[in-house]
Amino acid sequence: MELYLSKVETKFLKSLEPLIGSIGFVSSFGLSLLILYYFIIQGKLNNLTKGKVDYIIINKLKFHNF
Repeated sequence: MELYLSKVETKFLKSLEPLIGSIGFVSSFGLSLLILYYFIIQGKLNNLTKGKVDYIIINKLKFHNF
């Protein structure tokens, strides 16, 4: 009986392996895409705000006599 139960457990677990592997792969791939998207968006936002901040600082310095 114990041998039969061990075979059933391994067959059941082996039948779940493709499902667990697929879910793991898709979730890790999706997470890596989200991280990549975050860094790309942050880089674009930093470039946009940096240009605006530099423009504001330069314009303020033009009106001050040092």
